[in-house]
Amino acid sequence: MKKIIYLFCIIAFTNLATAQNNEVSNDPEYQLHYNKYKELYLKRIFSEAYINYEKVFDHYKKMINYEHNKYRILNVKDLGAWTRAHLSDTKFKSIKEADDEWIKLLDATELERKQNNEFDTYQYKVLKLPYGPRLMALVLIDIMTVIPEHYGLSKEKVDGLKEYLKKQKQ
Repeated sequence: MKKIIYLFCIIAFTNLATAQNNEVSNDPEYQLHYNKYKELYLKRIFSEAYINYEKVFDHYKKMINYEHNKYRILNVKDLGAWTRAHLSDTKFKSIKEADDEWIKLLDATELERKQNNEFDTYQYKVLKLPYGPRLMALVLIDIMTVIPEHYGLSKEKVDGLKEYLKKQKQ
């Protein structure tokens, strides 16, 4: 289990480091939200290590029509493909290939929203982020802002996660 967490930590912070070298990272709005993305990504690390993704997927389907959430990604089937790929599904040769496919799908979804005047400047800024944080923002703002208990994390694991995140901020 620890090896899985360490692996996700390496991936997470590699992606975050990439952002620091990108001109978008100098954008004040990006800087404002950077720490939030980092915290959400850490939540993902813990969640992927502890939970059954089917539970995430089922919960996501129930939440899909909530109109108040403007970050809701509408294509549930494609979200499922993305999450399964991260559990070593053979559909994709690598996680990067799965991520590339997911980003293409996100682009198509957001373009459609723009054409329907459902596209705000915050989402546009997110799309301008570099590779790793862009994935992180579009997917995790949507998924991981939901209370972790909904994804089958025990109270002890949630408390442990909060404690871990607190230490990371210091």
